[in-house]
Amino acid sequence: MRQISTILDANEITYVLTKRGKMQLCVNGYLYTRDKKRGDSQFWACNQSKVLNCAARATTYQRGSQGQKLTFRGCHNHPVIAERRKAGVRARLVNMCKRERGLLK
Repeated sequence: MRQISTILDANEITYVLTKRGKMQLCVNGYLYTRDKKRGDSQFWACNQSKVLNCAARATTYQRGSQGQKLTFRGCHNHPVIAERRKAGVRARLVNMCKRERGLLK
């Protein structure tokens, strides 16, 4: 699996607060939801990981006064999604992905 590592200043990483109060990471227009936190590391999964089976992941490490280190794994299998899906579209996408993987007939 390909891994890309980048050191970014705190002002280059954008965090977004959702309507439900959860923190999301935004990098190049792609949104990531925090999957878990361990010590100074936070593990993020692409927002489309469940719906579109996207394998893109990110990890942020706090590096003291040097800012944060951001590591990427996997690639997005979709373009940047800038607007909210209409009602019912998510269920159809999930079923379509399951059919493609042979999990649903």
